[in-house]
Amino acid sequence: MDLKTLVISGMERIPGEREGELATKIDKYLKELLRWQKNVNLTGFREPEAVVKKLIHEAFFFIKYLQGRNRIVDMGSGSGAISFIFSLLLESDIFSVEKNVKKVSFQKHIKRMLNLPNFHVIHGRIEEIEPLNADAVFAKAFGGIKEIVEKADPHLLSSGILLIPKSPKEKPIQIPNYSLIILEKYKLPMDERENLLFIYEKN
Repeated sequence: MDLKTLVISGMERIPGEREGELATKIDKYLKELLRWQKNVNLTGFREPEAVVKKLIHEAFFFIKYLQGRNRIVDMGSGSGAISFIFSLLLESDIFSVEKNVKKVSFQKHIKRMLNLPNFHVIHGRIEEIEPLNADAVFAKAFGGIKEIVEKADPHLLSSGILLIPKSPKEKPIQIPNYSLIILEKYKLPMDERENLLFIYEKN
């Protein structure tokens, strides 16, 4: 299965989307990722198929929780794959925060190449930058839930949500000034492994 077909296979989570245009842009992103990956370690996934299955398809799943949110922060965004998908599918301003300068350079290249005005790439540590006043924060592979909340909190407005995908072994915890509003098990297309999504709302 070629990459574009693989991308389209995960789009049942976003019905009504323009498959051709969206898949073409994602295909361009993946080709650039592969080109840069020859010299720069952008992602832990060595095969482009794994990037689609583990990041692109997962980003499709999160879209339904972010509809209507105006400012979304992706903490520790890495190669920017998930932020990139958010910027394609949402009208929101997407703030992709990454401390690795080479990964930031790649993301800025993607922003220019694909003309993504709502995709804002920020170089720095989430705990060191000015508050971003977001109404949603996303954090994947960033650390434990407590650490994520502590670092996300200065950037999250009241009634904002914090999306944290974890393994099914992770246990919910009580956090002052936050309520756990969603705890959902999910599987990705072409992957039988179960995942767990925590969504906390700031009181």
